[in-house]
Amino acid sequence: MAIITISGQYGSRGSEIAKETAQLLDFSLVDRDILATAAQRTGIGIDRWDQKDMKIDTVKDRLSVILENFLSRSGAAYLGDPYLSGEPLISRTYAQQSDEPQNEEQRLDDNKFLEITKSIIEELASQPNLVIVGRGSSYILKEHPRVLHVLITSPEENRILWAMQNDDLSEEQAIRAVRDREKFRAAFIKKFFGADALDPSWFDLVLQTHRLSNVQYAAVISEAAKGLDARVVGGA
Repeated sequence: MAIITISGQYGSRGSEIAKETAQLLDFSLVDRDILATAAQRTGIGIDRWDQKDMKIDTVKDRLSVILENFLSRSGAAYLGDPYLSGEPLISRTYAQQSDEPQNEEQRLDDNKFLEITKSIIEELASQPNLVIVGRGSSYILKEHPRVLHVLITSPEENRILWAMQNDDLSEEQAIRAVRDREKFRAAFIKKFFGADALDPSWFDLVLQTHRLSNVQYAAVISEAAKGLDARVVGGA
């Protein structure tokens, strides 16, 4: 079955729609929080994942094994990396990762971040039935034939209202949050992938989410994913 990547503006309901889509299709959902949790569970040792009490039956387990395998291939250079502790590299926010490097250490850190992120996302793409939220997945998996790429947008006034209601912000705080996060997101995408974050040519489906419900948008994405999968499998 197809994999779905979902990119979206803060306040456009992208994460909520991703969750609804995953539930509708009975897919696993992969977002920043799940990646961070999986990273914090590494260090167990790949051999222990084969034991009865370490059965791989959740997406977090699968991610942890992927991370373990990445580290074993990469060698000792990644031991003690913050990626494995309280602030995994792949879980950093757009704000934390959007600035251009000012020195060689920051440049190497950015290279490591991109290497790790690409490795994990590409390995995830070998697994079926996933909805991946953000993390540059739309750009990393652009050429993958069975991945449906979705961009979620919404008018600024709707995103501000969402931020006020869901993040308990004042109107002034919500305006600043919406504009700052979109600025950081755009800078992140430009910095690592050389792309305009709102360029529709990167996506198969662009949804402006201010008129229908999350469930209705999830249904649209679900049908598109099924259609893509059928076309690829059928060779059309």
